[in-house]
Amino acid sequence: IVVDNSPPTGTPSVPVVDNSLSETSSVPSYIGTTTIVFSWETGSLTDTISGIDGYELWIGTSGGSVREIEGAPPAEAALAADLWQRDSHLPLAKVGSSASYRFVGIHNQTYYAMVRGINGAGLAGEYSQLSDGITIDITPPSGIARVMDFAAYTDNPELMFWFGSSTDMESGICKYEYDLGTDNIRFDLFRGSVSAGGSPTGTGSISIKVNEPGRYYLRTRAINGAGLSNNWQKSDGIMVDTSPPVIGEIRDGKDDDLDKTGSDRSLHANWDLSSDAESGISGCWYGIGTSASTVGVVDWKEIDKAATRITVTNLSLTDGETYFISLKVKNGAGKINLACSDGIMVDMNNPPAPGAIRDGDGEDVDYSASSSHISCNFSIFDQEDANEFGLIGYEAGIGTSSVDAPAVTGWRTAGSMTDRVEFRDIALINGIKYYSMVRSVNKHDKRSEVLSSDGFIVDTTPPQLSITYPTAGQILGTTSIVVSGTIT
Repeated sequence: IVVDNSPPTGTPSVPVVDNSLSETSSVPSYIGTTTIVFSWETGSLTDTISGIDGYELWIGTSGGSVREIEGAPPAEAALAADLWQRDSHLPLAKVGSSASYRFVGIHNQTYYAMVRGINGAGLAGEYSQLSDGITIDITPPSGIARVMDFAAYTDNPELMFWFGSSTDMESGICKYEYDLGTDNIRFDLFRGSVSAGGSPTGTGSISIKVNEPGRYYLRTRAINGAGLSNNWQKSDGIMVDTSPPVIGEIRDGKDDDLDKTGSDRSLHANWDLSSDAESGISGCWYGIGTSASTVGVVDWKEIDKAATRITVTNLSLTDGETYFISLKVKNGAGKINLACSDGIMVDMNNPPAPGAIRDGDGEDVDYSASSSHISCNFSIFDQEDANEFGLIGYEAGIGTSSVDAPAVTGWRTAGSMTDRVEFRDIALINGIKYYSMVRSVNKHDKRSEVLSSDGFIVDTTPPQLSITYPTAGQILGTTSIVVSGTIT
């Protein structure tokens, strides 16, 4: 038998816990399960006579009273006696170069440990240094992991997201995990995490640059210090729109594009509805200037985003000047597009002509049975348009040419709201084609171009009837007679 009356020399390494799920390396660390496995290595522990047969492990809490399982607290721990409890004296058996001990604790409790070696003679060596604390946290973060993308639309492919609202009073919010996707089901474009600092109400933010326009969604969940997470929460989506809205042709006038206007008081414009497939139209403005895309006459004025026409009144326009109407449209992402009309010139020397002119009192006639009386009617401007163009009335007449002055009657005057002129006691020649003509007159005593009808023919003679069967005095042997002849 070998006599060994001296304890082992040196100490094992400080006990550590396999807390690979822990999300923080600060003191104390955390673990998301009630089972703690302390492990250590031989360190500097040695015994040249009887060898190392086993270890003795002390486990303590951060604030509990001393609970002595076997023996008394070691003298080395006397100053911290209120922090320790002796939980187990491992079997005195050879355990090789390392050892471990499985221990079951309780939620929200911090544990510490130290270990010493036992030689073959049963003598104990010095304790190792005190381990770092390990705190049990088996509850995930509370609350939802709110994620905000700050807007419904953006023209910036650098997306910003903010995470918050989750809390964890035990081990804190250490990070937020996130996934990015183009719909709210699949999140497979980008994955990562962002630190939340480890405070009980930790928050975080992240910037992600995307390569293509489109709608993007981010989901996130909070991770506490013990590695436990709450449920995924999703953003409501943000549309990346890097292209401006589409604006159609701007047309001067109420309908078709006009090159001239007889009004020095108002302007009209119309266009097709603007569109933006990604983020929609959020605003629309118009302006008027004397050169393309300028607004020196009327500064930008906001109109309904669904508008397709404008009428601008109470202007003071210069005769001979060309004016341009510009349209500015903004989409939901803030992108702006500009469009401009090709310009319309104010021409007070040529007021607009009336609408269609018709021979006769109502619908257009091609013949007249009278050589002394005929009427014409025409489409006039309503009172608003008449005032806009400064019209004071119309002049109408009858002539034998659709391009020359009305030689038969001369010009007859009609009021601005009169759409019919009657000509009496005139001398029209049978068989001759005549034309009705009309023109507008403005307050500057300027006339429009002449509008002519398609003409009518005077026919004052009745048709001639000639009976060819039966002949005069002919006796027929039937009670049914068919008469035939010619009409010219």
